[in-house]
Formats: sequence, C-alpha cells, structure tokens
Amino acid sequence: MQKKALSYRTLLIAAFTGCVALRAAAQTPTQDIKALVEQGKPAEAYALGSQNPDFFGTPDFDFFFGIAAIDAGHADEGVLALERYLLLFPANARARLELARGYFVLGEDGRAKEEFENVKALNPPAEVVGTIDRYLEALQQRAARYETTIRGYVEGGVGTDSNVNGGVSGASISLPIFGPVTVGTAGVQKGDIVQMLAAGAQVTHPVAQGVMVFGAADWDQKAYITQSTLNQDNFNLMGGVNWMQGQHQFRLTAGLSDLELNHGPFRAGNTLGGEWSYQLDDLQSFQVGLQQAGLTYAGANSVRNADMNSAAGAYRRVIPMAWQPVVTLSGSYVTEDNRKQRQDLSRDIYGLRAAVTATPSAAWTLSLAYSYQESPYRQPDPLLLVRRQDSFQSVEFSASYQLNRNLSLRGELSWMDNASNIALYAYQREAVAVKLRYDFK
Repeated sequence: MQKKALSYRTLLIAAFTGCVALRAAAQTPTQDIKALVEQGKPAEAYALGSQNPDFFGTPDFDFFFGIAAIDAGHADEGVLALERYLLLFPANARARLELARGYFVLGEDGRAKEEFENVKALNPPAEVVGTIDRYLEALQQRAARYETTIRGYVEGGVGTDSNVNGGVSGASISLPIFGPVTVGTAGVQKGDIVQMLAAGAQVTHPVAQGVMVFGAADWDQKAYITQSTLNQDNFNLMGGVNWMQGQHQFRLTAGLSDLELNHGPFRAGNTLGGEWSYQLDDLQSFQVGLQQAGLTYAGANSVRNADMNSAAGAYRRVIPMAWQPVVTLSGSYVTEDNRKQRQDLSRDIYGLRAAVTATPSAAWTLSLAYSYQESPYRQPDPLLLVRRQDSFQSVEFSASYQLNRNLSLRGELSWMDNASNIALYAYQREAVAVKLRYDFK
C-alpha cells in the first residue's frame, strides 16, 4: 500500500492551486524547483534542492523541496522540510496535506491519519476529499497489521462476450491426417450477453509483531442470456499467514476452489503457495513465488485431471510523473502434469505480462495489461499424430470511477487470441463489461 502515496501526487497540486501564499523568490532556485515539481519531475527537483543546502529553512524553498523529496523517494527529508514550513504557516492546508502524505510513506500511520482527517475537516475541494479517502482506505488496510479487520464486497455487472464457448471462428477447418473437416455446432464460437454477480469477504488477525493470519471467501457467477448451459458459478476459499520484517514480506497461502457449469460440478482445485516480496525503496519492489495446485474434473473430463507447479517473479516500479503510473513486469513458468499419464495433455507454460496502472484524478483509475503465453505439449495427439503447441495473448483495459468511498463503477475491455498448430484449438474472443461494486469497510 505504500506506493499508493505517489498515485495522487498530481491531484494535490491541481486541487490546491492558488491556495498557498509563498514569498517571492527571485534569483533563487525555488522557482526552478517549483516548476520541476509541477512538470512531474520530482527527481530533478530534489537534485536541484540538494545542491542548495543554504536555502534550507526558507519557507518557499522548504515547501517545494519537501514535495519533491517525498515523490523522489526521500520522504524523511521531505517531512523535515514541510515540518519547518508549517512551523511558520500552520494553517496552510496544502502543506499539511503534503506532510500527511509524507508520514504515510514513512509508515507513521497514526500521524498520517490525524493530518488527513484534519485537512478533510476543512471541507476542501471534492478532488482532495477523494484523494484523502483513498489514503484513509490504504491506512485502514495497513491497520490489519495491528488489529483484527473484516472487509467485504458485492458486485454486479452486465456485458457481452463474442465467444462464450471458446469455439473456432468457422465450422470449416483443416486438421492433420483428416484434412478439411466440418466442426459441429457446439464447437463453433457463440456470442452472448452475460450477467455477472460476485461477493466476498476477508478477515485478518495479527498474532505477533509483523505476523498476521488471514482468511477469505469469494463467489462469482456468470449467467448467459441464450447459452445458459454454459452458466458458471465459481467458489473460492483461501487462508494463510503473512509475516513482515523490515523490507521483507513472506506469505504462505492455501486454497480450495470449485467451478460449477450450469449448476453441476465441473472442476475442483486446491492450491498451496509461498511468496517473498522485497521493497527496494519507496518506488520499486519485486517478488518471487512458488505454487502447487491440483485440478480434478468431473465426469468424462476426468481424463484432464492434472497437477500444476509454478514459479513466478514480478518487478513493480512507480514512475514519479503526471498520473503517477505504476508499471509491473512479470514472468512465470508452469508445468501441467496429467494424472492419467496422458503426456499429450501435459504441457509446459511460459508466460510474460506487462501492466501499467495510472491515476489521472482522485476518482479515476486506469489500467492496461498485455499477456503472452507459450504452451508446448509434451507428446503428439494420439489421433492427429501432431504435438500441439499454443500461443496465447491478451490485452486488457479497465477504467474505474470512485463514486464515493464505498461505491465504484468499472468498465472493462478485453481481447484474447489463442493460436494453435491444431486448428481445432484456435480461437479469438472479445469481451466488454460494466460493473458496479460496493465495498464494506
């Protein structure tokens, strides 16, 4: 949650423009630092300020240097500068809000909450209220380290899906050995309107300093207007322990899942995983994880029963600029081992993903992601005598608008393409959805 501090940087400048009375600063670096901050270049502004230590203690200089230092990953220096400024101008709301942000980055949650609530009590502009609410939300989530918390949500939505059954685009295809064939109606793509519901809850409880246990339960449903035999209900239970020590975080989780198709059993799963995260600095972190999972299918699909083992790693970077984008790059390797010794159904999966999230205002959050997977199967298909190889890619975009602290509206667009050397498994899919979510906090 620490990185959310930087996500609202631009909002604080825009909302309080004209609200701060600063002394004239001709022939000083203050105006240059101010310009760099407003251009979304805090690293350059911090470097310039660090080269002029003689100006420390000058209110104008301290104000903008404090902002730049926090955004550039030097929150301790930024807090000191803003505290000096507020000794002279204690009623300045924008400076107090910037100071609260600095406390947040430093993990001084009590002082951060107090300052945020003090500014909110002054009835600032709506954009600032939205920003403060997001910080308070982040502080509430971090409070799980020290006190028992219970959270929940409900969500509903509607959308369209161009290929609900994952079928081929046309009935006429060509297969190895057989040549041209006609696919039955059930195997050709079908589009439909989908109604979506979801609900979930999570409980966290601290058991020692830096150690907490947690549990969560989720349910989501997809109901199609005409293709009702493909309706889905997905149930998930998860629990584990989280341990934080300095910049290190360790997490162990276990979970159970159950997927129903048209209200009948389709697939059950179990997972066991471990993860290690490391906070490099205020702007970047990375994590690595291992997971084992078992998939058990019902009925005739039991031939697909498999054990999966995966290793994954991710790097996350906050870019200190306008909209404060957060870039995440990740990679994974998964083995799927068929329990029936069907090596033609066993495969290795190599995955890459790049995602960026941006916050253009307190209410808006935008995200864009691209994923790529390569899946070579281990032995030829016994009927087609060809070893299957798939290449999957997807693009996902979402835009979320926070109506108030609890209620949000989200739009989603996605495109998927699975290319395969066996035409029967090639498909494309486009989906659009609009969802309304209420969070219990």
